[in-house]
Amino acid sequence: MADMVKINTYVVHHDPANLQPIIDVIEEFFPEAHRPTNTFLGVERLAVDGVLIEIEGIAVTDKPLP
Repeated sequence: MADMVKINTYVVHHDPANLQPIIDVIEEFFPEAHRPTNTFLGVERLAVDGVLIEIEGIAVTDKPLP
């Protein structure tokens, strides 16, 4: 998670009033010192019915793959 540099958060029927719970969960996974930039996008629906939030991440590392 420390290598993550950017995330996109897709939220079905996004309402800014409901933003704080999403931010709280993201902060649990990304401590302030390693928090990536985050773009919130409101969408009508996602590819899988019933899924309300999708998070896409981009990580950068110089570590070799196993």
